[in-house]
Amino acid sequence: MAIVFFLALAGALLAQSGRKTDRKARDSHAVTPYPENADAQKTIFGIDIDSTLNFSGHSEFQEWSAIFIHREKGVFRRVLRGKGAGSVADGEAIDAALIEALHAALNEPPIVKPDLKNLVINVDWFKEYISASLMQSSPSSPKQAVSKSFPDLAVVKRIVRSMFNDQTSEFSVSPIVRVTVFFDGNSQVEFTSGAGPFMLPWYVMRNGKEIPTYNANISRALVALVPPETLNRDDLTGQDFGVRVVDAVRQYIESHWKLLHQRRTVVRTP
Repeated sequence: MAIVFFLALAGALLAQSGRKTDRKARDSHAVTPYPENADAQKTIFGIDIDSTLNFSGHSEFQEWSAIFIHREKGVFRRVLRGKGAGSVADGEAIDAALIEALHAALNEPPIVKPDLKNLVINVDWFKEYISASLMQSSPSSPKQAVSKSFPDLAVVKRIVRSMFNDQTSEFSVSPIVRVTVFFDGNSQVEFTSGAGPFMLPWYVMRNGKEIPTYNANISRALVALVPPETLNRDDLTGQDFGVRVVDAVRQYIESHWKLLHQRRTVVRTP
């Protein structure tokens, strides 16, 4: 009976990811093309990164920091003001490769929904993190049997996307990052952070049109440009995202295990 129950449980979970072929084709990387982007071929000469931390209902409680990066005689240099100022010397040189990484991320097609590949969530990642949590159960535990039927990335994708839903609350702290990238030729691109993990989505203003993108590569590129003490840097890194995903998936597995356990109990009741 135990084997039959485990197989039924695994089958029920795998059924949650049905309709794979059409959905995979539709959501594979979930991208749409940017409008014509002349900035892709231009050279960056400056970047302004403004970070604020707002407390709802208390406008006077606000923290801020600002980073100014400019090109001087072919070398990019950084100045920090506000929170974290003094942690780096004014005029500190920045590797041009870090500037190019941000430029490249901005030129990637927009990602219209959170994407597991872009968030670096894959089979190996899932096995590494979820096994440590679920494998603590006894060898005969249904939860362990379920964990062996995973990773079901279609289910994980739905769980992850739900984590990017409305992040607001009655009393909330709102970290915001606003970035302006200046190009030779007097053109610029502005983009503002969202409220989800990695501060996604980014709202990119280009050619007079605002386009949201769930591209964590933009967040990673910014992390490389700002010092550790800078305001909102931890939010850009998605510091606790992996833990939250594991917790959410574990809760999903346990809730389905309890549901099937209850059904088995009802069936056995005379």
